[in-house]
Amino acid sequence: MSDGLSYKQSGISINETDAVKRQMKNSIDKGDPRVLNTFGAFGSLVDGRFEGYSNPILVLKTEEPGSKQKIAFQYNHASSIAYDLINHLINDIIVMGADPIYAQDCIICGKMEPDIVKLLVDNMADACGAQGCVLTGGETSVQPGVIADGEYVLSASAIGVVDKKQIIDGSTIENGDSILAVASNGLHTNGYTLVRRNGGRYYPRY
Repeated sequence: MSDGLSYKQSGISINETDAVKRQMKNSIDKGDPRVLNTFGAFGSLVDGRFEGYSNPILVLKTEEPGSKQKIAFQYNHASSIAYDLINHLINDIIVMGADPIYAQDCIICGKMEPDIVKLLVDNMADACGAQGCVLTGGETSVQPGVIADGEYVLSASAIGVVDKKQIIDGSTIENGDSILAVASNGLHTNGYTLVRRNGGRYYPRY
């Protein structure tokens, strides 16, 4: 008689995965009154009222870490990629005049590594908190045979809100306007593609 198929035979431990997700609750459930349900629901319920905005417009954004993720994991800096991912999202929202309010993560891996997954969620939640928004949940998916063990596919999405009259979209730019530039504090986004091309070496110029 056949024992049949099981998740364990396919490389997924349901008990281990559930244990990690229970730990995530402490990272995500910060008691923010805007979040109406607890961790573990199929979807996140959030308050749709936007007090202080006369004509609220939502700004939606999704991002992934790009090539810098490979360097972060190579040098055991998974926590930095969590901050980078959230901050990248928020940067893209605030330049449109919006305030970030909610974010969700997506973590796909070939093998459940509890310490790494918890570290990613903890730091994404902390990065959100530092910017006044909240990580409401997301998706953690273990896909053995699809993603190699030790590798991750990460992404996150965020929602911001802005008064319609305060939207920044470039439509009001005209001749005679001044342009202000701020020096970068280091490598960002696609700059890491060049670092990888250079064998992981980065020589900042001052």
